[in-house]
Amino acid sequence: MWRKELGASLNLNVDILPMDAPNRPQPRNGRDRTYLDALNYITVHETDNTRRGADADAHRRFLNNGGGTRRVSWHYTVDENKIWKHLRLNERGIHANAGNRQSVGIETCVDAGSDLNATRDRAARLVAVLLYDTGLPIDRVVQHNFWSGKNCPRRLRAGVLGVNWMDFINLVAGYLDLARKSVPKYLSEEVKEAEPDQVINDLQLDSIVREEGFEDDPHIGIPEELLSVDPEADLRV
Repeated sequence: MWRKELGASLNLNVDILPMDAPNRPQPRNGRDRTYLDALNYITVHETDNTRRGADADAHRRFLNNGGGTRRVSWHYTVDENKIWKHLRLNERGIHANAGNRQSVGIETCVDAGSDLNATRDRAARLVAVLLYDTGLPIDRVVQHNFWSGKNCPRRLRAGVLGVNWMDFINLVAGYLDLARKSVPKYLSEEVKEAEPDQVINDLQLDSIVREEGFEDDPHIGIPEELLSVDPEADLRV
């Protein structure tokens, strides 16, 4: 499976949060906190919202309505059928304490009646694409627990439905290996580097180190009404 095919399999949808959204990090002590200091990690969460219907669409609505009382935000929400992208890769969310400054946040849905392992598989494909595009090593894929000690992603940590964290990482590794090994041989290195589907242009990260305190540990609230998709949203993974 070539990188382009792997990306196409995600069913990625995009609705980027406005720059003035209340659940984007706001300036502090005169410092802009819009962008990551660096993209060093990919952080995997579970929404912990088991209500029936609490899927990716519902969490998109939740973020578009301000992210609850804690004003949380993250980059991707994954369910069994689709993915929503909420922030660009070089932008900072509010999802993982110190990880906010240097990681992409992925929330996986655990709503009642959904196929949890199908959601995990889609999330593993997304993580593989991100690793392929950014060049991050697989040991930079971490749990929310890594940043705060919170028991998240709880079901994956507990091995619910026979899949635990190492199983998930092995699934990511398998998809990443497929993406790396199946690039057509007739493409030269120069052409591969120029392929727009293999480059994320918004990864021009702000290198200025900022001083800030850690955000509150987020807890997902109840989603609200549907808002329309931003027609000008960036459609890259």
